[in-house]
Amino acid sequence: MCVNEEKTKCMLVTSQQKRRRLPSDNLRVNLEQSTLQTVTEEKLLGVLVDNNLSWNNQVDYVVKKIASNIALLRRIKEFLPFFCMDLVLQFVHFPDNELLLYCLGAHIKV
Repeated sequence: MCVNEEKTKCMLVTSQQKRRRLPSDNLRVNLEQSTLQTVTEEKLLGVLVDNNLSWNNQVDYVVKKIASNIALLRRIKEFLPFFCMDLVLQFVHFPDNELLLYCLGAHIKV
């Protein structure tokens, strides 16, 4: 397998305490004749990973995504019977439809 230099990025993963003790947190990695891009956050298999291994950015991303989809469902709930909501949930991408139905249960009139 060959490494694609244009798509490959590097990240220095360490705790904040150890990062403060480093003389410089600039990471420079060369691959053949090019320097890899250094990032502090990257989406890996659908999960946002940052250089501190913190979940804050991932949680913020999921909350925003669910909040926008809940707002959409609230706007259309008056026009659809409850049994059609399952089809809408399959159309709108949600990682866990049961969790969303539980959250919306109090807001949708059966």
